[in-house]
Amino acid sequence: MMAQIMRLAFLADFLRTCLVHGAASNPPRALEGVVADLKGVVALQATTIANHQATLESVLVRLAALEGQTRGHTASDPHRTLLEANGGHDQTVITSRSVKTCQVNATCDSFVTNLHVTGGLYYQNFLVPLPYTSAPSAGPSLAPTFSTPFSCSSMSDEGFSSGLYSVYPTGRSGTSYDVYCDMSTDGGGWMLTASYNRAAGDNADVVVALPTEPDSGYSHVLVNALSGYSLSDILEVRYFCTSGSHSRTLHFKTTTSFARNLAFTGDLTGNSASYWNSGFTPLDGHTANLPGATTYAAQSGSMMDHPFYVASTYHWIVRAGRFECDDYTSSNSYATKHLMYVRMAA
Repeated sequence: MMAQIMRLAFLADFLRTCLVHGAASNPPRALEGVVADLKGVVALQATTIANHQATLESVLVRLAALEGQTRGHTASDPHRTLLEANGGHDQTVITSRSVKTCQVNATCDSFVTNLHVTGGLYYQNFLVPLPYTSAPSAGPSLAPTFSTPFSCSSMSDEGFSSGLYSVYPTGRSGTSYDVYCDMSTDGGGWMLTASYNRAAGDNADVVVALPTEPDSGYSHVLVNALSGYSLSDILEVRYFCTSGSHSRTLHFKTTTSFARNLAFTGDLTGNSASYWNSGFTPLDGHTANLPGATTYAAQSGSMMDHPFYVASTYHWIVRAGRFECDDYTSSNSYATKHLMYVRMAA
């Protein structure tokens, strides 16, 4: 159908060119009749497409009420993906609109859907439940997405890009949290728990709040503040920092029980240099001396203040008056960036 419309549009343009250059002041009646007929055919095809769209939206709403159409969700759950992608290759997006699912839930939660057309046939390529902020790219290999993800890890195999997502540690009926998920580093599935981006000279103290942006945030949160998560849910902890005082980058992950407990409770009691200078994995870009060179570890205070360091040489510190990353500036003179992530069970 689309190919026919394109051919008709081309023919119409060709005839219009003939009229303009050949007989614009007195067009032949035959050409006038052809143009009129073409207009009628195009209008009919456009109406047919509109009818198809309306029909498909009606079908999508009905599908939302069917049991067993999605993985791990019941018919009473409106936040779910309905179908996998169809078709054999990428197709042209012709529409994007919201579809209400009032038959399933009286709150009429919205879905975002993209319809694709090729050879006159429509295919549903994906149906992504809000409040997801991004969706997988078009293609036939898409799998159903999780509508109430437990953590960022729940979506790491679903084709999502890094961004802000809602997670549901206690399930759909429980509290949800908008968290930043890094879906690209080291396999993805990382939830941002600390983000301190500080300009040179700024002296603000730490802020306890859920960070939602790795490049401009200024806060941190303990995982135990997010209802529904337990210590056993934390699989790995990741640290990243840079400083304007040097060109090194600190970037590593660790699975030690102490580091996981620190991310969960913030408690430095019992900390030891041995928890940091071994058993860690350097990640992309890591050139720092810490944590491998660690000789001291604070056993009290804030989790952002000296969890691992070399006295008067290399520090990790975020606090008013001192912001240090693999250095010892004892000041706030240089711009710094400190990030922490956790990778949770799916």
